[in-house]
Order: sequence, then C-alpha cells, then structure tokens
Amino acid sequence: MEDKIGEELTRILTFWGYGAFWGLALYLNQVRKGKRFNLTMFVINMILAGFIGWLADGWLPEDLNARTQLIAISGFLSYPILDLLEDKGFDYFLNKFLWKN
Repeated sequence: MEDKIGEELTRILTFWGYGAFWGLALYLNQVRKGKRFNLTMFVINMILAGFIGWLADGWLPEDLNARTQLIAISGFLSYPILDLLEDKGFDYFLNKFLWKN
C-alpha cells in the first residue's frame, strides 16, 4: 500500500514538475522581452503550470507515444491562461483582496 502511494506521489510530482518547468521558461521569456517581473504572478504561474501538467497526465492515454512531451509542453498553456485572466479583471481581484502592487 505504501509503495502504491509513493509511486502515485512520485508520478504527480514528476508531471507537475514538467508543466511547472515549461511554465517557468515561458514566464521568464516574457520577462526577458520586457514584461515587468512580479513575484506573486510568477508563483501563481508556476502553480497553474504544474496543475495543468498534472491534469494532462490524467487526461492523456498511457499508451500515447508523445505523452510525456505533451505533458511537458502543457505548461506553456499556463501563461496565456493567466494573461487572459489578468486582462479580464482577475488582476483587479488579486490586487484588491490579496496584495497591493
């Protein structure tokens, strides 16, 4: 039983890490292009990218040849989603209730 829990935890962390790594790469690329670095948005992006990687792990079939690559690339989706949320007022909500810029 403990081996099964350890294996599942390792799997979750692995695919969360794949998504988070590519989310990190995309966010830092945006900063390199001139967007202002915001630590809170960076952390939110990393969590979102990891979550999307974990969701992709559960959604993609086990026998898919490019499964791991698709999970890793799914982290790229986090930044456009977060950017859209920022444009639609999510940033206002975060600034009003969670932190002040």
